Amino acid sequence: MITLHGSDSTSKELVLSSNGFKQGSYERIKIFSEDVGNLQSIKLTNKGNQQYRCNTIRIESEMNYWNFECDKPIKCPRCSLELSVVNLITYEITVKTNSMEDSGTNTPLYIALTGTNGTTPKKLLADRGFGTGSLSQTSIDTFDVGNLYGIDLYINGYDNWRPEEIIVKKPNSSGGTQEKIFKNKLNVVLTNPLKGLKLTLPKPDANGEEEEQPSNTNSLLDNKDQESKIKLISSFKK
Repeated sequence: MITLHGSDSTSKELVLSSNGFKQGSYERIKIFSEDVGNLQSIKLTNKGNQQYRCNTIRIESEMNYWNFECDKPIKCPRCSLELSVVNLITYEITVKTNSMEDSGTNTPLYIALTGTNGTTPKKLLADRGFGTGSLSQTSIDTFDVGNLYGIDLYINGYDNWRPEEIIVKKPNSSGGTQEKIFKNKLNVVLTNPLKGLKLTLPKPDANGEEEEQPSNTNSLLDNKDQESKIKLISSFKK
């Protein structure tokens, strides 16, 4: 179910789907509602027995459109989630998987981006994983995280995936792109959904400049070639 909150009024609760949505699906749905003015937020209510997590929602009228991004699952019957309007941009992502034996996987892979404006929800990177030694390009739509300095990688299953390098490109106002390179210097292998892999560059300071790493830290980063330091996330709650 969905409820629309606008600048003029709030709609009745409307049926978004009577049968739910399949994992990874993309669907266009027509809903009919009174004019609530400029849309500001929506409320999703789960009336089923299984949790639901959307990725992005785009609502279009004859004259306008609004984007929404989900960051949490709706877990139980009658549970609801409020989503505010966001401006989405497209990040182009190049993934290089290690050439060592059994570095590839067929399980779904996910990524989250962290920058000076916050951390994105977990986004699908590949629904069928990446093969050993492969070089693949994909894209995700999410909010602008600002100056990007970290990524989190997750595997949705019990298998081995050994990423070697992740390149993230973000469009800029001049029509070009900004590029950040994250390297798995320690050859860490992702093996299960309870642990993730975090790759980071120096965190930018308040002026947007990258902070220097303290000399007494065991950082793998070299500012000149943007190599990445690594740490394991102890747990991840779905």
